Amino acid sequence: MVLGGEQSALDGAAYPYLPALAALMRRFGDSGRSVLGICLGSQLLARAYGGRNLLGEAKEFGWCEVQVRGEGGEDPVLSSVGERFPIFQWHGDTFALPDGAQPLLSSHWCDNQAFAWGDRVLALQGHP
Repeated sequence: MVLGGEQSALDGAAYPYLPALAALMRRFGDSGRSVLGICLGSQLLARAYGGRNLLGEAKEFGWCEVQVRGEGGEDPVLSSVGERFPIFQWHGDTFALPDGAQPLLSSHWCDNQAFAWGDRVLALQGHP
């Protein structure tokens, strides 16, 4: 599990461990281990799997409603929460989905709130 922080997923110059962490998350996911990325962790997962990080494009703070999209209705974690639910947000950055990712959640301000990569990798922009 990789949580949030004030860094951006592209702050490798200031925080040199970030590229290595993204690569480690990818190795874990590719080896069949479970990986959960929350907030910054989700942005690092997107980067690790080839998605683009979008800096300053999705400012959300506080309790925001998200809606299930795409394959989210069949996701083993999200299928029990209903079509819409509130989740705590605290970010300005977001990500474009990596090719091959399954979109799971979106919000009014942020199209990509969550994605799955296979059945062991889950990225959540919000803080459950």
